[in-house]
Amino acid sequence: SNMHDEALVYQLKLVDLQRTNLSSNNKEIAVSLRGLARLYQTINNDKEATKYFNQRLDIFQVIYGPEHNYVKEISNELGQLRDSVTISNAVGNEKK
Repeated sequence: SNMHDEALVYQLKLVDLQRTNLSSNNKEIAVSLRGLARLYQTINNDKEATKYFNQRLDIFQVIYGPEHNYVKEISNELGQLRDSVTISNAVGNEKK
């Protein structure tokens, strides 16, 4: 929808601005990446959602280390997303 498109444009601009003005592993960027990933999930673009969740995971791993709860939560979210991508790809292939 148009609303989602506008939200995506603003969120992408925000991430660009933050990446220009903040250190590369800043927590604020990770927060914005989550918003971006969620927006892509809303419009069923799991491929882009996965990309931004992965970038968020990278930042949190640098900040907190691999054993931190935040890192584990994001890994779980990514796992669920990967499962849904795999399922939708399988369903898509069956329709061909």
